[in-house]
Amino acid sequence: MKRLVMLAMIAVVAVVFTGCKKKEPTLAERLSGAAEDAKKAAASAAKDAEKAGADAAKSVDSALNK
Repeated sequence: MKRLVMLAMIAVVAVVFTGCKKKEPTLAERLSGAAEDAKKAAASAAKDAEKAGADAAKSVDSALNK
């Protein structure tokens, strides 16, 4: 019984020291994430600019037809 309690305590201590480590992102992972975010932002901005250009073209056509 004493041996079982000692084994359980060792297991708890091992889990506390090895299982609770939080994985920190590396610099490469952070830069990669920032690059992906920049790509998404650029694509969104291009889409918005294209839409604004189409709206401006419609406005110009509408003004010329009047």
